[in-house]
Amino acid sequence: MSRIFKRPMFRKGGPTNEGIMTGIVDREMHAVSDPGGVGSQSAKERILRAYEEQNVPTVDPLTQFLLDYGRTLSETRPSGGNFATLLKATGKPIESLSQNIGAREKEKRKLGLEGELIDIEQAGKKALQDEKIQAEKDLLKMQLGAKQATDFQTYLDQYQGSSVQAKNRAKFENESLEAIANDKFGSSYEGFIGGIHGRTKDYEKKSNLGKVYYDVTNGTFKRLRRSADDKYGFETLNVKTFDTEADKKINQPQLSEFAKKTNKAIEERRKIKEAEEKQKRLDFLGEQPFYSDPFGA
Repeated sequence: MSRIFKRPMFRKGGPTNEGIMTGIVDREMHAVSDPGGVGSQSAKERILRAYEEQNVPTVDPLTQFLLDYGRTLSETRPSGGNFATLLKATGKPIESLSQNIGAREKEKRKLGLEGELIDIEQAGKKALQDEKIQAEKDLLKMQLGAKQATDFQTYLDQYQGSSVQAKNRAKFENESLEAIANDKFGSSYEGFIGGIHGRTKDYEKKSNLGKVYYDVTNGTFKRLRRSADDKYGFETLNVKTFDTEADKKINQPQLSEFAKKTNKAIEERRKIKEAEEKQKRLDFLGEQPFYSDPFGA
C-alpha cells in the first residue's frame, strides 16, 4: 500500500496523467472554446474533420513525389544533356502527384456536399420541431389565459365586492370586447361607465354626444344621444350586430322644420332672381336695331 501512494500521481505538485492515469486527458472548457456546445458543429464540418483524421497518407505528397522521381530518373535513358534528362524524368511523378491531389480534393467535395444535404435535412426537421413546440406552448398559454380570464373573482376587490360588476368586467376581458368595440365604434369608444367608473347621469352632457361606453352594471354598450326635445339619454348598442355603415346613414344630421322652410324660401328667391336677370338681358337685346335681323336678311 505504501508503494501505491509513492506513485507520481499522488505526489504533491506532480503530473496527474501518468501511471495508472496514462491516456486520460484533461477536461476541455467547451463553454469557452465552443459556445454552442460540443455538438454545435455541422454535419459537413464533422465529416470533413473525420476525413482529414482518418485519411492521412502514410507518405506525404512531397516524399512520394521524390520517391517516384528517383525511380523514374534511374530508369530514364540520358538524352540531350543532364538538365534535359532531369526534366524529362519529372513527367510521370508530377502527373501522379496531380492525380492524387485531384482525387483527394474530389473526395472532399463529395463528402462536403453530402454533409450539406444532411445539414439541410436536419435543419428542416429542427425547424418543424421548434414550430411544433412553440405551437404547443402557445396553446397551453391560451388555455391558461382563458381559465384566468373567466375567473370574475379577480375583479371583486376592484369593484368593491360587487359580483355583478366583476362578472361583467370578466366577460369584457374574456370575450375581447375592447378590440371589437374599437373595430365597430372607432374613436367614439371611450371605455367603462357605471359603478366605480361613474354614474351614467354624470356623463349626460354635450361634450359626450355620440360617445360609446361599456356599462359594467349591466354588461352592455351604450351611446349618448340627444332627442328632438333637447334631452340627453343613452341608447343600448349590440356590439356583435352593429353595422357601422348603416348607422352612419341613419344618423345623418336632420334639419328642423324652420331650417327646411328657410332653405326652400332661399331656393325660390334664387330662381326668381335668375328669371329677372334673364328678362333684363332679353329686353336689352330687343332694343338693339339689328336684333330683329342680325344677319341683314
